[in-house]
Amino acid sequence: MSSLNIIARYEALKTLGFAAIGAAFTGVVDMAGNPTAASHPIRIYTILNRTDADLQFSVDGIDPFILIPNGQSYTEDLCGNLTLQGGSFMLPEGSRLYVKHNGVAPTSGAIYWTICYGSSN
Repeated sequence: MSSLNIIARYEALKTLGFAAIGAAFTGVVDMAGNPTAASHPIRIYTILNRTDADLQFSVDGIDPFILIPNGQSYTEDLCGNLTLQGGSFMLPEGSRLYVKHNGVAPTSGAIYWTICYGSSN
């Protein structure tokens, strides 16, 4: 295998059930319910809103960066966009995802955060 190859790897699925989504930002957790952050720099991610409410998402817990309508998803390929220096955009290791409702609280479902990172082995 060439040293230039990068293998796509995935972190464990992160989630948050509808009952934990309120009017203030709440951090997404691992499948066991523990607060969690990305363990690797994030190259590609998908957020699935499988609740019955429109939700806002944030990476700093303060400012929303996107609203995802109920039942919809959002995928961003950060490393598909090269910087002027030739590197790729990435969200840093330790990044968190926060969610809050957009005025109407969800009554069912959950949100899911899938993270893809690159590894040389």
